[in-house]
Amino acid sequence: MPDVRIDPPFEDYLHFGRGLHTCLGAEINRVHLPALAVALFEGPRVARAAGQAGQMAWDGPYPASMTVSFATHTSGSAPERSDT
Repeated sequence: MPDVRIDPPFEDYLHFGRGLHTCLGAEINRVHLPALAVALFEGPRVARAAGQAGQMAWDGPYPASMTVSFATHTSGSAPERSDT
């Protein structure tokens, strides 16, 4: 079984190209992608929408859309945040 690392250096990802083919937005994404992940995991709960709307719509082999819903807080206060 091959070794799988969950913490490779950012430079090891090929998603943003290499050399002359390096993505111009790679450095921006280095900051924004982790911030996006934190916002999704610490924000309101995200779930698929009920019924047909929550099913993945495909455009050929690529996912095109899927409707999600966000949990609302009925207590009138924001959820507790955990910094751990």
